[in-house]
Amino acid sequence: MLSLRWTTAAGVLAACLVLAPSVARAQSVTAASPGSFPARLIGGGAQTPRQSPFDANGVSYSDCMAGMTLRFTLAVASFQAGQQLQVWGSVQPIDCTQTGARTSSPPTCWPLSPPYDSPSDGSATYDVQVQDLVGYQKATPTTTYAALDSTACLAQAGQDAVPMYIWFMPIDSSSGNVVGLATLYQYAIVTDLVGPAPPTAQLLTVADTALTATWTPNSDSDTLGYDVYMDPPLTGADDGGPFVECPETGDQECYTVTPGGGVSADGGVTCSSTLTDFQSILASPGSTSTSTDAQVEASTTTTDAGVVSTVGAGIGGVPPKYLVTTPGSALSVLGKGNGSLQVPGLTDDTYYGFVISAVDSEGNIGPPSGQECDFPDKTTDFFQTYKGDGGAAGGGCALESRSASGGAAAATGVALLLATSAWRRRRKAP
Repeated sequence: MLSLRWTTAAGVLAACLVLAPSVARAQSVTAASPGSFPARLIGGGAQTPRQSPFDANGVSYSDCMAGMTLRFTLAVASFQAGQQLQVWGSVQPIDCTQTGARTSSPPTCWPLSPPYDSPSDGSATYDVQVQDLVGYQKATPTTTYAALDSTACLAQAGQDAVPMYIWFMPIDSSSGNVVGLATLYQYAIVTDLVGPAPPTAQLLTVADTALTATWTPNSDSDTLGYDVYMDPPLTGADDGGPFVECPETGDQECYTVTPGGGVSADGGVTCSSTLTDFQSILASPGSTSTSTDAQVEASTTTTDAGVVSTVGAGIGGVPPKYLVTTPGSALSVLGKGNGSLQVPGLTDDTYYGFVISAVDSEGNIGPPSGQECDFPDKTTDFFQTYKGDGGAAGGGCALESRSASGGAAAATGVALLLATSAWRRRRKAP
């Protein structure tokens, strides 16, 4: 009777397929060093492990695009003529030991390398390309090995992670069956090639030298936390971006609101006009492009090389210099249910724009939200509070008249003072 015996060692899932009582010289494929592989190689060198809280052993979109190789060190024994070591992949829970999973039309397992004929006893390395593993989620699998390219990184249909299996099996080349009495090796791995959907950004909360970015938290199962991006960044002065200091002329502050929530101060550049500049230029589905600062901010030619964005893969590409970092954390905000981040140390009366991206456990950064823009301020005028409370009417100024005199002027001043104080209290960040 066929039975499966599973064991786990240092995160590696091994399977022993027992077809009959053990005999001498049974074919076997085992892990030579269970705690040390697979090695994760990019360009021939070992990948720097992802820091906590991300999954250090899974596969991300950037791993796939970089052409990552998973290198296994396995010990094989007792292979005879006509027997092969074959490497197959499947999406959990599909069992590639079943001959039909490898031979049906179409098969539900696919080969990850050409077969190894009668491998010699001892330890050896066996490479699996990430692109070959993930690509057949969408394409029709074949029964013979065919190397895939970077288009395989667009194969995942949804945003949720896809657990997969890699199988190393002794196969009888004439029958296509797993060799009787053999021990095979199986590795379970989580792949995720699609970033989470963007959260919905809300109006910023304003305080003295601080702004609080808020958003509606995601409800999906894929989101681990959020990255918050701000322009101009905290790392230096405004680097030529579109946000300018809000001018104050005399005793008046005038603002106009434009469709989409953009705000201009005394004729300055509107926040809404910078939306497509601040967010990365996204490529068409199924293709990739490299974003540069010239695309993010039209006034500078400095480049941030290697920032890749693809609509088809649901990956965002805001250059990392705009990221608002949190000390001791790989994310701006950890936790799917969190929906705000206060950024202190800003300059009053200077515009800042914010976008938010959700991030998953493999480190995929999803597309950014819409932009919200405002400036920190000690005081709150009527228009800012009106806008913060959801007002959308265009145009308006809060003017302090110098022509009133006597009792009328005093009454007007008191009324304005009380009104301003009330608005200020409502404007303060919690």
